[in-house]
Amino acid sequence: MAGCVARGDDDDADGERLDGEPGDGPPPDHVEITDHDLSRAHIRATCTFEAGPGDRENKVQRNIVTGTVANASATPLERVVVDATVYDESETKLGTYSDQTDTLDSMAIWEFEILVFEEADDIETYDVELETLDW
Repeated sequence: MAGCVARGDDDDADGERLDGEPGDGPPPDHVEITDHDLSRAHIRATCTFEAGPGDRENKVQRNIVTGTVANASATPLERVVVDATVYDESETKLGTYSDQTDTLDSMAIWEFEILVFEEADDIETYDVELETLDW
């Protein structure tokens, strides 16, 4: 099977809860990325390449963007996608990478982990955004 798997991947919401009462109105008004960080410490991933006879497995080291999304709305979410875009020192976009969860309850927090396939030395800045919210 071809593909890459990073250690520690977890697609489920953590079950952490927010304090207070849910906000009134549609979810986009009350869902936000509450923190994020680009780890330049390398994360090891194993990639298997199906190339016919002699399939091989390579170990690559890449960076990871971690953070949390808080759903302070009264509505459970069916899908949340977070994008991380990385840029070099001349502000040229190097790539956009994503993580998603299929459930985020009302008043819950989800911790995302986005594997970034760019060399650490090439990344100068990054940004994150909520790409998709379905409810």
